[in-house]
Amino acid sequence: MQEAIARGEVGDGDVGARELPAAAGALRVAVVTPYYREDLAVLQRCHASVAAQTIPARHVMVADGSPRDAVDAWDVLHLRLDRGHADFGDTPRSRGGLAAANAGFDAVAYVDADNVLRPRHLESLLATQLATGAAVCRSGRTLELPDGRPVPLRLPDDAQGHVDTNCLLVARAAFGMLDFWERYPRPLSVIGDRVFVRALRARGFEPACSGALTVRYTIRDPAIYAAMGIPAGAGARAPIDFVPLFGWYRSLGAGPRADLDATLGFPVRRLLHDLAAHVAPDLRV
Repeated sequence: MQEAIARGEVGDGDVGARELPAAAGALRVAVVTPYYREDLAVLQRCHASVAAQTIPARHVMVADGSPRDAVDAWDVLHLRLDRGHADFGDTPRSRGGLAAANAGFDAVAYVDADNVLRPRHLESLLATQLATGAAVCRSGRTLELPDGRPVPLRLPDDAQGHVDTNCLLVARAAFGMLDFWERYPRPLSVIGDRVFVRALRARGFEPACSGALTVRYTIRDPAIYAAMGIPAGAGARAPIDFVPLFGWYRSLGAGPRADLDATLGFPVRRLLHDLAAHVAPDLRV
């Protein structure tokens, strides 16, 4: 399917089509987007994809200390945090989710500012939730460059079961986890999606998969440009540096490590071991 999408043989509107029961019409879904200093055009592109969903959704856009006044005129719930938190969107993601829960929404999904949802993203996730009863559901994703060109590759991590934040939908039964993005030490924010999903699983919330590639994920790793044989554009960024994370963890004593495991609900050492095996083989836990 990913290759067919990349070749243009399958349109965005065809991906993830599902039959929704009548009961779905009464459910309210919010989509949370943290943002920092993205260009307004990038935010507009993201918001347009939420507005184009085949089921009604409320977009909750959370400014992490650098609000765009123009967003106030859009059909969104615009939250302004008083400062930037420098935690990869974890704090605004948490605050947006809590705001949606307090406003009476039944499910919360996420999309980062530089990514796009295909029109049936929420439709397919909600159908999965109603069919399975799962408190958390997930989609798949395709990759594209910042200029929109599709990348006909799959990240090795995805093949190993990694669930990206943009692919998640959290239903009311798991709303107690909406603020979990703020409950762990900030050095772990660099892998916040991995922490969040492991914490969900540790509490019995195994994400049910929609089987649909309904997220268009913007990738900026120069290695992807090299693999495609094209020059790295202005949108390329250096890969994430995991060295500080591993150094922080190695600095912890046995007691703090045990406390951390108890807080998160799973062994952090195992998470970092798996991370090193997949994306940072030169690092040791």
